[in-house]
Amino acid sequence: MHNFKEDLNKSNEIPKKEWENLFKKLFRNDLKNVVWLDTDKTSQLTLGLDCCIETPKGRRHSIEYKVRDNQWYKHGDVLLEITHHIYTDETRKKKIGDSIPGWLYKSTADFIVYTIANRDYDKLIEAYGFSLSPFKDRIFASELDILDKKWSNTKYEDGKFQLTLNRVAPKSFIESHADKFYYYVDDEVNTCQSTL
Repeated sequence: MHNFKEDLNKSNEIPKKEWENLFKKLFRNDLKNVVWLDTDKTSQLTLGLDCCIETPKGRRHSIEYKVRDNQWYKHGDVLLEITHHIYTDETRKKKIGDSIPGWLYKSTADFIVYTIANRDYDKLIEAYGFSLSPFKDRIFASELDILDKKWSNTKYEDGKFQLTLNRVAPKSFIESHADKFYYYVDDEVNTCQSTL
């Protein structure tokens, strides 16, 4: 079972220097500078923004990053979070409120940087950077419907239980539908690749 708080704490412990090194490898010549938004809790909690990248041409793109442990990860897939259902407990007999959109629809970021960490969460070994806007269009939902479903569950400290619907998107699906797509994999895992 997914422990949201534990995973969030692990991802927050990844040093900014590690993120900056990853962004340099991922965005390459499209990156001039990283601007962190950690002093602006509204950006992080409400808008789902972690940082911005500045391009050499002076443009800024907001970033929300996701970290997944390679223990739950199949190489080459991205879990697109569609919706959450929250229940009073694991029995799922009583639902609390309406379903909540997942980050695919809720995030206000220009780009998602979907990363895979090693088991110790001390190294980011693979990353996908992609523009989010094409995936947010409700008309695009039929494209998502062809992807495999993967349900994940989370138990919170207060006993509430969350069931999340994800769609399993292969790298080729993300790459063919995103306006911009970046990819990096650590040399120890594979060779670096990036396409624009």
